[in-house]
Amino acid sequence: MFVAVRLCADMSAELEAFLEPRRGSGGVRWTPPDQFHVTLAFAAAVPAHRVDGLLEALGEVADRTAPFVLTVGGAGAFPTPYAAKVLWLRADSDPLADVAGLARRSRMAFARCGIAVQGGDFVPHLTVARSRAPIEATRLVRMLDAAPSLRWLVEDVVLVESRLGERPAGRARHTDIASFPLTGPLTSPLTGPLKQTDSNN
Repeated sequence: MFVAVRLCADMSAELEAFLEPRRGSGGVRWTPPDQFHVTLAFAAAVPAHRVDGLLEALGEVADRTAPFVLTVGGAGAFPTPYAAKVLWLRADSDPLADVAGLARRSRMAFARCGIAVQGGDFVPHLTVARSRAPIEATRLVRMLDAAPSLRWLVEDVVLVESRLGERPAGRARHTDIASFPLTGPLTSPLTGPLKQTDSNN
């Protein structure tokens, strides 16, 4: 299971319009549009008897977190563009502490419920492609760097169940377990043209 910020419908469509004519390049597995998201916390296994406690803990996190602006744009690769297994777009909030703080609190919610969280330091990003074996991906990174910058108001997060290999080409099947509205007080005004999230997306 993982906690994530999903792209709103308009942003997802805009990103897919850029990616669709490029999906045949690079010999990588491209992320389908219905799985565009920024992961905040990930656990490889969540025992069934821990789920209710996790839902409660994540609800408390969301109640203390205000809506915030997220911007996606600028490409990169893990571990490096020269031996890449993951291609991504950077995700930044205004300020960055908003998304990083939400990720930290989400991870702590897992830990308080006795659930081990995977991953090292939080690097906010949206995965757009994966490769089973490391590839030289500098050309793909340059191509993705031209993707349009996406900016929208994040008003909720979702807990998602991921089941590996249940979609074509070995992709994971994602099922939303619960959505948590961000209802904490705003500490600064939100500025600039924004798209609101679509909770049905």
